[in-house]
Amino acid sequence: MVRLVKLSNEAAVKLGFRDFYALQLALNEQDETSLLGFFDQLDALTTASFTEAKTRIDGVQARRLDVPASELMPWDYTDRFFQEAPNLSDVDMDAPLAGKDIGKLVASFYRGIGLDAEPILARSDLYEHKGKNPHAFSQDIDRNGDVRALLNIKPNQTWLGTTPHELGHGVHEYNINRSLPNLLRVEDSIFATEGFAMMMERLAENAAFYRAMALVDETTLAKLGAPMEEKERMQGLIFSRWTQVMLRFEKDLYANPEKDLDALWWRLVERYQGIKRPAVPFRSAAGSAANSRPSSSRSPGRLVQAMAVE
Repeated sequence: MVRLVKLSNEAAVKLGFRDFYALQLALNEQDETSLLGFFDQLDALTTASFTEAKTRIDGVQARRLDVPASELMPWDYTDRFFQEAPNLSDVDMDAPLAGKDIGKLVASFYRGIGLDAEPILARSDLYEHKGKNPHAFSQDIDRNGDVRALLNIKPNQTWLGTTPHELGHGVHEYNINRSLPNLLRVEDSIFATEGFAMMMERLAENAAFYRAMALVDETTLAKLGAPMEEKERMQGLIFSRWTQVMLRFEKDLYANPEKDLDALWWRLVERYQGIKRPAVPFRSAAGSAANSRPSSSRSPGRLVQAMAVE
C-alpha cells in the first residue's frame, strides 16, 4: 500500500500538485481548507451527541457480552470498524424480509417513483457465488445504457439498504442524456449522486417504508418504529465520526506515507470514535481500513441526503 501511495504522489507532483490527496480534491472541485473546516465544525457539532450515543451502545453491548463497559475492545462491537449503527433493541429488523426478493422489491419501489431499474437488474450479478467480490458497486460499462450492479443480496436489512443505494447510482447513470458527448456522460458531481444513493439507502431504516412496501402490518409497524428511529439517528452520528477518521488518515497518509500508520490510525480512532487501542499487537487495522470504503465523497453525500429528507 505504501508503495502505491508513493507512486500516486509522484504522479501528482509531476502534474503540479502537492500530493495525490490534493490532486483528488482538485478533481472533485473541493477546496481543502473548506473541507477540513467543515469537518472541524462537524466534529464540534456531533461530539456531545456521539458521546451520549456511544455510552448507550457500550452499556447494551457490555450487558450482552457480560463484561464491564470500560473493558470493551474493538472486536466487541457489531461492526468491524464501528462505522455502522447496531440494533440496540430486541426487535428483529430482518424478520419482515425473510423469503422476500429484495431485487424485485427495490425495483418496484423505483418504478413507483418513476425510475426504471429493471434494465440494470437484468444485466447485473445479484447474488453470492464462489470467488465473487463480496462488496457492492454500480458501473456504467459503455456510457450508452449498459449499466450494471454487482451485489450480494440477502433477505436482510443491510441489503435492503445497499441494493437501493447501488441502484440509485445506476438509475442516475442510466438516465444521463445520451445525446451528450461521450466524455460528458458521467454524473455531474459525486456529491450529488452519492447524496441521492444514500437517501435511498436510508429507507431501510424507516419503519414507514416497511409498511408502504407491505412488509409489515400495523402492529409490527408500531414495534419497529422507535428502534428503527434510534438506529437511524445513531447511524448518522457513528458514520460522521468514522469519516473523521478516514478523512484525516488519508490526508496524513499521502502527506507522509513513511510515518507509523498504525499509531496514526489508533490515535484517530480513539479521538473520534472512542474505541480503545488494543494493548497487544494484532493485524494492521490501518492497512485493512485503507482497503475499506473511501470516506471523502460519502460524507458530503450523507449531508446531501439529510438535507433532502429535511
